[in-house]
Amino acid sequence: MTMQVERLTETSLPLPPADSGEPQKARLYAEVAAESQGTLLSGLTYSVPKEFEEFIQPGQLVWVPLRKRQAQGIVLSLGEQQPDFPTRDLLEIVDQRPLLATYQLKLARWLSEYYCAGLYECAVLMLPSGFTRYAKPTLILANEAREGLLPTGLNQNEYFLVELLRQMLGERTVEPEEEEETGEVLLSDAQKAYNAKRAKSGFEKAVKCLEEYKLVKRGFFLPRPGIKPQIKLFARLSPLISLEDESLLKKLARAKKQKTVLEYINTSAELDYLLPADEICEATGVQPAFLRAMAEKGLLEVEEREVRRDPLANRPQRERAEEPPILTYRQAQVWRELLDGLQTPGYKTYLLHGVTGSGKTELYLRAIARTLREGKQAIVLVPEIALTAQTVDRFAARFPGKVAVKHSKLYPGEAYDEWRRTREGEAQIVIGARSAVFAPLVNPGLIIIDEEHEGSYKQDESEGRLGMPLYNAREVACEIGRLTGAKVILGSATPAIESYFRTQMGEFKLLELPDRVAAPQSATETSFDKTVGTLPLPPIQIVDLRQELKSGNTSIFSRVLRQQLKQTLEREHQAILFLNRRGTATVVMCRDCGYNEQCPDCETPLVWHADLEILICHRCGRHAPHPVRCANCNSQRIRYFGTGTKRVEEEVLKLFPQARVLRWDQDTIGEGGRDSYQTLYDKMANHEADILVGTQMIAKGLDLPLVSLVGVVTSDTGLYLPDFRATERTFQILTQVAGRAGRRAGSNGVARAILQTYTPDQYAIQAASRHDYISFYRQDLEFRAQRLYPPFCKLIKFVYAYPKEERAQLEIKRVASDLKFQFNELDIPPESWSMVGPAPSFQRKYKGLYRYQFVLRIHRPESFPPDEAELAMRHVIMRLRPQLVHGWTLDVDPQNML
Repeated sequence: MTMQVERLTETSLPLPPADSGEPQKARLYAEVAAESQGTLLSGLTYSVPKEFEEFIQPGQLVWVPLRKRQAQGIVLSLGEQQPDFPTRDLLEIVDQRPLLATYQLKLARWLSEYYCAGLYECAVLMLPSGFTRYAKPTLILANEAREGLLPTGLNQNEYFLVELLRQMLGERTVEPEEEEETGEVLLSDAQKAYNAKRAKSGFEKAVKCLEEYKLVKRGFFLPRPGIKPQIKLFARLSPLISLEDESLLKKLARAKKQKTVLEYINTSAELDYLLPADEICEATGVQPAFLRAMAEKGLLEVEEREVRRDPLANRPQRERAEEPPILTYRQAQVWRELLDGLQTPGYKTYLLHGVTGSGKTELYLRAIARTLREGKQAIVLVPEIALTAQTVDRFAARFPGKVAVKHSKLYPGEAYDEWRRTREGEAQIVIGARSAVFAPLVNPGLIIIDEEHEGSYKQDESEGRLGMPLYNAREVACEIGRLTGAKVILGSATPAIESYFRTQMGEFKLLELPDRVAAPQSATETSFDKTVGTLPLPPIQIVDLRQELKSGNTSIFSRVLRQQLKQTLEREHQAILFLNRRGTATVVMCRDCGYNEQCPDCETPLVWHADLEILICHRCGRHAPHPVRCANCNSQRIRYFGTGTKRVEEEVLKLFPQARVLRWDQDTIGEGGRDSYQTLYDKMANHEADILVGTQMIAKGLDLPLVSLVGVVTSDTGLYLPDFRATERTFQILTQVAGRAGRRAGSNGVARAILQTYTPDQYAIQAASRHDYISFYRQDLEFRAQRLYPPFCKLIKFVYAYPKEERAQLEIKRVASDLKFQFNELDIPPESWSMVGPAPSFQRKYKGLYRYQFVLRIHRPESFPPDEAELAMRHVIMRLRPQLVHGWTLDVDPQNML
């Protein structure tokens, strides 16, 4: 096994044991992915103490010494071959049961190698949020110092520190975790107390002197994990008592609280049923300690039990599984192909290209049912947390009691319980956003990625901490399939160009659903020989906003969109108005000098939010007050330009005061907390709103049966950004949001979508208006082939951010030059690679940091395996990566070039 050496000084090494002449059992060595302050790309080797040898296993969480501190790590592998360098013993095994399965350890290695990320950071992606913990440095006072036996050579600061530590130890209330080391004080607490009465510079000097006298030593306090199982108290009547016993009733006459508790339990549950103590306490006004006291008197039996924190507790649950509907002819054809693949051992990836409303979800459900019958588990990924609730409802209806949820909005306790249910095999289906791909499946059989084209499946460079991989869940799912033999299904009405290209190259299997499905019919209501009907896709009308202006219409709504909104409300249907922007206006500008208000940290225009009466930077969240005068020329002619969701909502209410308008964007989601996604969706699904105004969130998979009109207020937003994927994103978002209309037979004939645009002839808008993915794919693929963009090459983006712009420029140029030099030294053919930049990032300043970047382009098609030239380049990058730490971001296969 390949291991990274942690070299020690000779003085810190223990002496080897004396040779007794008897044969000794070979020592055991562990390769550990350790948490470090940099980016460790490989494991460190530690010797395993004798007392741990019997139960240490790969996948366990451990504590190891790392330089002068203790670090958390994960055991990757074990072996008896002694390394050719000295090793240190690992310190502690946190949990005797492995937290990671064998395939997850292999996945961590792959993530580290492919995404040039820290090995430990890759492994912890598979642990529940909040489970990892960090050692806190301490000072341990020696016994003689605690007893006041001090040498005469100490100065005043050193005497003061000893007395301070003695005082802190005397005053401290010992916590359960600290009982083993009563002479231990947190270093931060000691330093804070010292600095309050002495010069700050004297603390470290005093500590070092006391260390030399062996009066104190440094240590580490290991706090318990931040999350653990939830234990609650339950109670029931003791079987030895009877409320009809006259002697007991006489005693209870003087103990009214006890009588109240007993009567409540007696009327609320059967004799052998345990009631939650918090329910009893709330109903009777007593405390849990009172119930325990009653148990000691023999009146009650109490018991502590683990209680699952269920994120679906407030969702309606079904006792019986929903009956599957009959498939259409096209669905049946695709299902036969899927079924053949599911019955064939080995990994395979399918791209299910189906128009919006074509019944992809029903095929997902059947594939999962087949997977579960084989005793395996499944993962279902959705692009947004907002879609988790409706997906859970649909899947829980078919598989009641078998679904777990995983996404970043869960409380830590809920996430931990769902993680454990999955690891125990109790939950057979995991549904969630991007991170759910790392769910701890015991026996993976199927991974489904719905709306696989979405950029939200890629970890963004602004997320995570140092060394974390900027992974793409689609690629991770494929790698899990290779490691375990699981099948992968990628579903979308507008597949990513790279994914569709891989079907053409034979890497993925293409399955197509070109027709919409009519309202589902139950197998109990319709004979199996009857064909289920289909629905037409909604017609899409392009409105040229240039002509609207020429005709004198300066409203944000075209005449045809206003008319269609009116008719939709009259039919008591629902409408969606889509806008890729939030707030009331885009730019606050001075009409005299043209100055616009910008964020000083990000150099982007601040957006005016009228409801909050503040300016907000949508990059870093900075707030600013409403400008009364221009900061540049002192003019009062401040005006607002642009259109946001808030303004669209206001304009709708002006035109249709009776309409119930719902706004769904990042602002409203942020205000309502984690349940606001579900609340907004339920309001639309229950027809408590007539018009939904929203941003990209509403374009991703929402299934709202009463929506018959979709109006895209601004189709051109983002079309001409300096990113080769800008056109693809525009086509995808327009096609997806238009697909929210006419998803039920009741809206047939009246459903439609309207695209308002200033560029009606642009090929992405034209293709979207015809629901023509193939036409768009061919044109965009030709554009990428001419300019050598993915899928005809691989990209790695290097970004450096620093508070001083000059330093950022110099550093990015230095690394780019270093890479070029090393590539040339290794004789890597120049036709195998090219470099774009160095140059300022599109977002040059972000949160006070100046950002510069360059992009390495590796010239080989997406579906081809790495050649020798690429392997050599990746070797150079991996060798350089540990130096690119603070301020650096490496993004392999970036989805965002801005």
